[in-house]
Amino acid sequence: MDTLAEIKIDALADSELERLFVETLRAKAGKTQDDPAARDRFSLVSRAGSRGVEFELKLKPADGPAVRWRMRDHVAQGSAIRSEPDYLLETDEGTKVAIFLDGYAFHASPGNNEIAADAAKRGALRDEGTWVWQLTWDDVRSWAACVEQNISASAPQALLVNDQALATAREHYFDTTLKDDPIAGSFDAGLANPVEALLAFLERPDPQTWARRAVSLLAGMARTGRGGPVDRQAVGPILPGLIADESAVPVARTKQAEAAGIVATTTAGCRIVAFRDNRRRAEGRPDPLAWSVFAYLDDRSEAIAQEADHRPRWAQWLTASNLLQFLSGPGRYFEQTTHSRLALIDVHRIPLFSPTLVAAEPPALPRPWLDAIDLASPLVQRLLTTLAEAGIPLPEIGYELGDDAWPVELAWPGKRVCVVIDEDPARDDAYADAGWHLHHAGGGARLEPVELIRELETTRG
Repeated sequence: MDTLAEIKIDALADSELERLFVETLRAKAGKTQDDPAARDRFSLVSRAGSRGVEFELKLKPADGPAVRWRMRDHVAQGSAIRSEPDYLLETDEGTKVAIFLDGYAFHASPGNNEIAADAAKRGALRDEGTWVWQLTWDDVRSWAACVEQNISASAPQALLVNDQALATAREHYFDTTLKDDPIAGSFDAGLANPVEALLAFLERPDPQTWARRAVSLLAGMARTGRGGPVDRQAVGPILPGLIADESAVPVARTKQAEAAGIVATTTAGCRIVAFRDNRRRAEGRPDPLAWSVFAYLDDRSEAIAQEADHRPRWAQWLTASNLLQFLSGPGRYFEQTTHSRLALIDVHRIPLFSPTLVAAEPPALPRPWLDAIDLASPLVQRLLTTLAEAGIPLPEIGYELGDDAWPVELAWPGKRVCVVIDEDPARDDAYADAGWHLHHAGGGARLEPVELIRELETTRG
């Protein structure tokens, strides 16, 4: 592999960007294995898959269980608009992340303007529940250089907002998240080098925490942009013009308006337009995450021709979307859009413009968990739902130990933890002799989910 200093970025094809990305993951994993204190925190193992070589990427936070991702390249996705991410990552629980490695010359330059097509494909993936991460040459090269020098250091990254907005965002995140949830991680994880931000999410894939980071970013942008109460019903008919800065924001006549709006730009000029739904929910207060957000990039030829301005603006459009995408789900909406796609925005899909509030239902459980609940005894079905919502690894249903095939209802073999629903002293002794810890959930026994969750989060495996 060439030294990083010798790589001529503009002369390389997208395949070279993929190679640099994977080789740097390998380098990071290798250096991590050389550090006894961090050896179990990060690994990348190649293995034979159904389509050839694939990888298992494992990341372990300091205070929780390891998360394992199956990583494959160029897996076609049959969503509403067909796409083929450079890499697709999946957990056993069903969480998916599609990684797109975007060379400017092949995606956003005057000679190859794929901006609108990229937005459409990635929007279709998000609609189906796949998280999308977009990385540029500069993102990967900066991260790779950092890993080459010191895997503990952070790669430099141009900030999306100025110092004043950043300070406000950090303060907002502390007040709304970190103060009550110290293990949520810092706000700055969301604005780190996009590769490092990706790895932070893969290590702790909690969309709610990332949604709170996105709201804090908007709070910071409100400090330096334009914001205030807006007329919710008047926004819908002129929404495309608002996003493109061709129409004025309809200001509400009262501070007790049903919506508030923010219009701001990143440091490179990417336009962010966001609206908060202030209508009260069933619990008597607005949902603090009920935002409708649009990340807008002008993809007209005259805008792209000004490459000195357009290229960093395009890069920040990708980076901002990596974080703001977490403001999607019941009562929320995110769209990464372009000028050529403004006419395709469907206001009927946006909860803000619904005459009735969208119930903030919990997200549906991943299919593997639903299958496990169907297979398991009714005595542990509620427990399984709680474990799934807590982000615990999927257990094996009906596990059997040893030559005698001692059965238990739920098992985590790597952690030697299991749940039983009946009394069988001989079986219990067999598991205890093999170093297992049993939890009883039947026969009048009351299993507290918090105890099991704590054990599974602290037990190595």
